[in-house]
Amino acid sequence: MNKRLVQLAALTLLGASLALAIPPAGQSRPLGSQVTRDDFFIVSEVNLGKHQVVMEEPTQITMTMIVNGKTVFMNEQGRAMPVADMRAGDTVFVTYERDTKGVVTALTIREGPMTVQELHRRYFHG
Repeated sequence: MNKRLVQLAALTLLGASLALAIPPAGQSRPLGSQVTRDDFFIVSEVNLGKHQVVMEEPTQITMTMIVNGKTVFMNEQGRAMPVADMRAGDTVFVTYERDTKGVVTALTIREGPMTVQELHRRYFHG
């Protein structure tokens, strides 16, 4: 094997090792028969008639969430706002729970950008 192929193989192995070392986004904890998580999303669609919002992860995976009277929607300063003020394209941090049937309910939705500091705190524990 030539030297360039060996270097390429080593870099590929290093990248794979780093990818495995980085934990999944957000924090999760069991809550009875439910799992509660906190993740970053981009609002894709708001359908208050059905009490649903569609959220898109930065990886472009979408998730439909239920919003109800217990869902708290806050602006960047932490002040409560009506859920009706949420718009497609907003970037938000969502604490949500998934029940045993797979139904996802938003508990809190907080507007805000993903900052470099927040990125490091969530994904690199630093």
